Amino acid sequence: MKPNPESLDGRPSPKRYRWWRFIEHSLPVIVIYLMVATLVSFVVAYAAVAWLLRFVAHHTMVVFAVYRVSLGLVLVALLATGVVSAT
Repeated sequence: MKPNPESLDGRPSPKRYRWWRFIEHSLPVIVIYLMVATLVSFVVAYAAVAWLLRFVAHHTMVVFAVYRVSLGLVLVALLATGVVSAT
């Protein structure tokens, strides 16, 4: 351990030691979680785009447009009745 210029006995100050302990012990776990979350997001997004492109290649856009318009109308109805709030 390098001597701390802020302390005379060479030990780190408690505040700095807490941050160092957090970085030393928690950061690798956070980085692993972030990597797993990024990988899962990539796989799900890739699958969704692949499915949509395959769907559009074999079907007309009319089915997709009807689906989107109907979903939009349901959402507008839920907002108008107050079942779902806009914020």
